Amino acid sequence: MVLATLLVGCVGGPSREQREQRATATQNEVERRARVRLELAAAYFGRGQNTTALDEVKQALATDPNLGEAFNLRGLIYASMDEASLAEQSFKQALQLNARDADAMHNYGWFLCQQRRFTEADAQFQLAEAQPNYREALRTMMAQGICHEKSPGSKGFFPCVSRSAMPLAQV
Repeated sequence: MVLATLLVGCVGGPSREQREQRATATQNEVERRARVRLELAAAYFGRGQNTTALDEVKQALATDPNLGEAFNLRGLIYASMDEASLAEQSFKQALQLNARDADAMHNYGWFLCQQRRFTEADAQFQLAEAQPNYREALRTMMAQGICHEKSPGSKGFFPCVSRSAMPLAQV
């Protein structure tokens, strides 16, 4: 009887480690599916197929509702569809999920510039540029300069452009 009890204990189910490994594998699969949907959305968006891109983003978010990059892309899609309030909501959600996402800051800044909200746009550009290891700072500085040029009463975009050229001079 004791032997039977010991044997039942051995086949009683997966160990804690096995359950954790399965949970990790399941989570990795969920993340992979969401990222595939996001890549599809980006490809459709790049081809100007906004409705299809938006559908793919929605599926990515249904799979992983914490995927900040999906909210960022959704903001770009809505902005290109002239859905300003939905675009802004999406950018804010992306930044709420990852407050250090320099790409989302850049995109939100450009969106704000297009909405003629220059002071807010400038703040987003500056936040993006301040992020450590941000590889697209030159692009952001150029966008900031263009935005300055559009701003009434601006002193032009030369300060931003000359500042953006500094990394090139250091190469």
